[in-house]
Amino acid sequence: AKGIEPNAAAVEAIKQATVEQKKPSMSTKLEEGTIQGTCENCAVEIKNNTIDMMVEKICQLNAGDKTKIGMILSTAKKYVANVRKDPSNPRFRNFRLSNKVFDRITSNPGSIELLTKLGFVVFHSDIDFVASIPLSVDLTLMGDVFDKLLTKYSS
Repeated sequence: AKGIEPNAAAVEAIKQATVEQKKPSMSTKLEEGTIQGTCENCAVEIKNNTIDMMVEKICQLNAGDKTKIGMILSTAKKYVANVRKDPSNPRFRNFRLSNKVFDRITSNPGSIELLTKLGFVVFHSDIDFVASIPLSVDLTLMGDVFDKLLTKYSS
């Protein structure tokens, strides 16, 4: 038996995963009733806002230049927007770190670490380092996060 070409298989797998993600989740129907058990109040205190700390770190590494933050975020947001237009296309989900457009991001110290905190994945291929937006990422939420950060950090 002969299989299909690896690239065609990858495209098909991504299409199938995209279809599965769009299906409504199968959740258990909840019914009204009495809750049994014990209750314990837990206080959660966020001591550090990781994203804000990372942005401040990038500013420090770039001599306090906050315009670089806006450039990093707007460039990354364009990649997310492209994936949202065609989520099953691996060409939009994966990009070389050496590519000219992505260089706007990689040329700034600390930027790759920021993007990984925002949901991007970076790995090494046979040819180059590659950044990727995984199939499991909620693209709408990721876009909203970039919008909020751009509002906060662009001048």
